[in-house]
This record gives sequence, C-alpha cells and structure tokens, in this order.
Amino acid sequence: MLKEPSEDVVGVLVDAFERVPPPISGLFIEQFFGAVTRIDATATAFPHREPGFSLILSGEWLDPTEHETNIAWVPSTFEASAPYTADALVAS
Repeated sequence: MLKEPSEDVVGVLVDAFERVPPPISGLFIEQFFGAVTRIDATATAFPHREPGFSLILSGEWLDPTEHETNIAWVPSTFEASAPYTADALVAS
C-alpha cells in the first residue's frame, strides 16, 4: 500500500515502468476508499482498511530465456518504492 501517490513515488514508478521487461509485466495502482475503509482492520482477514493506494507489481513472461530479467524487475521495483509504502508493509 502506498502512503500517497506523491510526485516522488510516481517518478520512481515511471522509471521502473520504462525498464519493465516486455511484453506483459507491469504495475498497477488501485485506489482504496469508500466502503473498504469503513470496516475495522481487525474485523476481517484483510487488514488494509486505511484510505490509500494499493501498488501491484506483476512480473509475467512467456519466453523461458527471460526468467532472470523478469524475476529481477519485481523486487528491484518493490525496493525502489519501499520508502513510499505504508510502514507495516515495508520488507525487512
């Protein structure tokens, strides 16, 4: 979850997207507001109830010779975006 879609994180994500291995890997930002944020975080198995933005990094490829490039893209993008994610979700 992103803290907010700041100019800084958008710049990080644009840079990452320019390096995304083609043709089907990508990244997505999904807005969390409304009904999902009106439920207590402890009420369900899904604790992400604060208003915010979900960052989805999708690494997908068809050519087996592209494993290393595609596998490396997701964690490097996550690491670059980590300073902008909700504190509870930053990888240690």
